[in-house]
Amino acid sequence: MKRVSLGLVVLAVLSFTGAVNAKPKKSDGSTFTPASDVFLRNAYDADPTAYVGRFVKNGTLPNAIDEASTYQSACSQYIKPKVVDGAGVFYDEFFNASAAAKLSAGISHVANIGIDARSSSVMRVKYTLAKKMQSVIDDPAGFKSCCLQAADQCTDRYVGEFLMGSGAVYMGASSKAGATAKAENGLVIPGLDITVFPELEVSADMAWFRGTAFPNAVYFAFKTYDVGFNTVQEGGCGDWVNSPPRSTEGVYFVGISPVADSEASARDLAQKNARVQTVKYLGEQISSGTVQVSGNTGTGAGVVSAMNDASQMQSFASGIARFVRDEAYCVTPVDTAAGRTYSAKVLSILPKGSETAAASAIVGESTTRP
Repeated sequence: MKRVSLGLVVLAVLSFTGAVNAKPKKSDGSTFTPASDVFLRNAYDADPTAYVGRFVKNGTLPNAIDEASTYQSACSQYIKPKVVDGAGVFYDEFFNASAAAKLSAGISHVANIGIDARSSSVMRVKYTLAKKMQSVIDDPAGFKSCCLQAADQCTDRYVGEFLMGSGAVYMGASSKAGATAKAENGLVIPGLDITVFPELEVSADMAWFRGTAFPNAVYFAFKTYDVGFNTVQEGGCGDWVNSPPRSTEGVYFVGISPVADSEASARDLAQKNARVQTVKYLGEQISSGTVQVSGNTGTGAGVVSAMNDASQMQSFASGIARFVRDEAYCVTPVDTAAGRTYSAKVLSILPKGSETAAASAIVGESTTRP
């Protein structure tokens, strides 16, 4: 993204009038692409300390990430906030925005104008940076150890930085020609010095409608940081090998391999075992009616019967593999008279909300088998 620094005298004029504008980078003639680690907040405030160090769930799409989609774990205690000066630099950038973030940005109000929006999950922000609240990990070894000891405590990235500034959020209309309407009335948001003023600005070969303007500096966006290491545990086995952990994130299974000639083969066999366990679990959910599969009423008995066929069970396991995520594994060498062999254990999770889709895949496979 292109960052432009202007003189301090000019800044006071440009932040809100749009008389002169830096043109943010676009990836092609019609798509404006933000970095994958920058996000608008769903609520602006003066102290986001409580959110520093919260983890982003693996697999969450950029247009669904905001503070509400992150979570605090026992390992978040290692991540501390540190405020640094933003130097009053002016930026014109694109940010990912969830539905809640767009609402806070006044985009729903602007959308009532009737303009066909382009890049509905991407918002343009013109702002003067006042401060940055960055995260610092004073004990990296302790942080890594915490993450590896419990598979559900850390993900690949966390909320690592917040941006404070004054400026405005914009939504792009489909074309200059299509941007003929304009909102007549502003909307004041109680409790915050923020006013919604839809205004038209034409730049970067398209029209932009202004949503929320925040003339006083607030923390309006955040960035995510990579944890800096592989959160999938290798080597020694953790406490999870004795029993699957319980979590609100989904249902866990521990897959165990038979002895294999190589680490890779042992890990593969353990993964297959975890998926077979997942299939059996889903079969029970289908049979009991806990999981309802639309259009397949009464197929529970057929699914359970099909699971008695070993080849069919492997087919089911392959079919639901895309719904299962491996979060930790360990490989143990086993010395025999014939040489060294290996056994493996894998901790897998069927994420919450995936049960119906995975069950549908099983039912679809069972009803098409010969």
